[in-house]
Amino acid sequence: MTSADARAVTSPSGAERRRWLEGAWSAIDAAWLEELVAAMVDVPSPTGEEGPLAGLLAARLAAAGAAAAGQ
Repeated sequence: MTSADARAVTSPSGAERRRWLEGAWSAIDAAWLEELVAAMVDVPSPTGEEGPLAGLLAARLAAAGAAAAGQ
């Protein structure tokens, strides 16, 4: 399998992407964003040590229903 084949297999169609995007936007509001930004600025994340921030973001996204994981 080539990398182009892999992209074709995993890339959703335009209609699927639109449904996903509409679902994502319906879960986001100003209060959620404000809480997320406030939590983000409380997490120290100097260059090379962004793991805790990535974990926070993954947890918040997962709690909102997104498939998310820290790396």
